[in-house]
Amino acid sequence: MKEVGRYGTVGLEFVISLVIGYAGGRWLDRRFDTHGWLLWLGIVVGLYSGIRVFQRTARDMRREIERRDREEPWFAASGDHGGEPDERAPGSREAHDPQDEEHGPD
Repeated sequence: MKEVGRYGTVGLEFVISLVIGYAGGRWLDRRFDTHGWLLWLGIVVGLYSGIRVFQRTARDMRREIERRDREEPWFAASGDHGGEPDERAPGSREAHDPQDEEHGPD
């Protein structure tokens, strides 16, 4: 549940990056009278910063999942959704394979 708080702010961080880029670009544009060039540069920088937030968050999520898979293999086997564990989970039943019925016992 704590992941929701940690990763739930990504959209807000993206918007804040854009707003800061826009505001900074607008301020510089007015100060140096560049007819909108620095405004657009600020927007591009803000957009780049927002994309980096998404990339960093995705990387952190992937690392967290990999760490959890190493430390708690049963968690990965359950599909990380709270459902029934599959055949990789300890203590679960073997998966039914229809080909076993065709060939019979070995």
